[in-house]
Amino acid sequence: MRDAVIVGAGPAGSTAAALLAAHGYDVLLVDKQTFPREKVCGDIISPKTQWLLQQIGLLEMFPLHQYQAIATVRVFAPDGSSFTGKLAPDDGLYGGSLIIPRKEFDHMLKAFACARGAECLEQCAIHHLTYAENDAVMLQGYWRGERFDETTRVVLAADGVHSRLAKTVHLPRKSRHAMMTSIRGYYQDVKGLDQQIRLYYDRVRPFIQFGWVIPVSATCANIGYSTSLEAIRRQPIQRYFAEFLASPKLIRHVRQAKLIGRLQGCSLALGTVPLHRVARNVLFLGDAARLIDPITGEGISNAITSAMIAADVIHACFGSPANIRARPSAEIMHDFSQYADRCKQAFGEEFRQGWKLRRVLQTSNGLTNFAIRRLAARQSAADTVVRMLGEVVPKGDLCSWKFLTKLVW
Repeated sequence: MRDAVIVGAGPAGSTAAALLAAHGYDVLLVDKQTFPREKVCGDIISPKTQWLLQQIGLLEMFPLHQYQAIATVRVFAPDGSSFTGKLAPDDGLYGGSLIIPRKEFDHMLKAFACARGAECLEQCAIHHLTYAENDAVMLQGYWRGERFDETTRVVLAADGVHSRLAKTVHLPRKSRHAMMTSIRGYYQDVKGLDQQIRLYYDRVRPFIQFGWVIPVSATCANIGYSTSLEAIRRQPIQRYFAEFLASPKLIRHVRQAKLIGRLQGCSLALGTVPLHRVARNVLFLGDAARLIDPITGEGISNAITSAMIAADVIHACFGSPANIRARPSAEIMHDFSQYADRCKQAFGEEFRQGWKLRRVLQTSNGLTNFAIRRLAARQSAADTVVRMLGEVVPKGDLCSWKFLTKLVW
C-alpha cells in the first residue's frame, strides 16, 4: 500500500509530491498527460509564486534567471483609457513577474517532484475510487491503455477543474456564476510589444470580460480572452476573441501577426467561501479545490499554497513514514479536517474581498472607466492596484477608506 497517491502533476500535485517525498513517504504521482504538455494560462509567475518556489526549494534546482521578467502592468478600461503600475517596489526581492510558458513550468515542477523521490507515472488516468474496510483508498484507472489499480492511505486530488475524483466523492458542485472560460494562443510578429503586461477590460456589465497581451519575446505574445459562462450562452468565446483581436485597441498590434499552433481553451472555477476541500482521506488541491482567484484569475500561487498546506497537515498527522499505519483511522480523519480549516484561513478573506471587488466592477462600465482614469492620474494608487494583481498586496487594501480616499481625492 502506498503512503500517498497524488492525481494530477500540475503545480499543486507536483509540489505536494515533492514535499511528501522529501519527508520519506512512499509517494506516487500520476497524470493522464505526457510531459511536457500544453496548459492554457497567461504564463505569468507572480512575485508571490516566485517566493513560494523559493520556500519549497525549486529555485535551487531550476534557477529562473533566463526567463523574461516584466515589472509593469498596463490596464485598459472599456473606453480605452488606461493606467500603468509597477508590480513591486524597486527594493523588493522580486522586481516583477516572470513569463514562463506553462508547458515548461509544469515540466520543471514535475521533474522537481521526481528528483525529490516521488515515483511518477504519465499517461495514467484515474477514473474511480472506493474505500476498503481499513479506510484505505483503492484507485482504479488506466495506465498506457492497461487496467491500473493502486491502494493508498491518502489521496491528494489535483486533477483539475473538472475533477473526476470530486464527482466520485460527491464534492458539492461548482456554481455556474463562479465559472469562467478562457481562450488563448501564441502569436508571432506582434507589433509594438514592450516590457508590459497589458490587460484590456472589454466590458464589465453585465459580465466581466477581459483580454490580455503578454510578451513572450520581442515579437511573440500570449494573447487571450476570458469571460463568464453566462456570456458564452450569447455567442461562442471564439467570436468574443475574434472581436477582441479586431478591436481598434489591438488591431494595429496584430494585423500581421501569425498564430503559432492552435487556439486552446479552458474553464476556471473561481474560489468561493465556504471551502469544501476534504472528503475523508481525500484532499483536493489547486484547481480541483476551486482555488482560482476571483478577481485576477490567477491560480498557480494558490495551487502551490494548497499543496504546502496539505503536505504539512499529512506530515503532522503521521509524524513520520514509519507511523503512517499506526494511528487509528478516526483520529486521522479528524486531523485531515484541519486541511479545510487551514485553506479557509489562507484563502477565505482574499476570496471574500475578490468577490466584493467583482461586484464593484460589475456596477457599470462607466464606473470602471472613471476609476481607471483616476488611477492614471494617481501613480501611488495605480501601483497599489497592480501589486494586488501581482499578489504583492492583499485585496483588502483596495477596499479600505484610505485607498478610496486616495483614489477619489
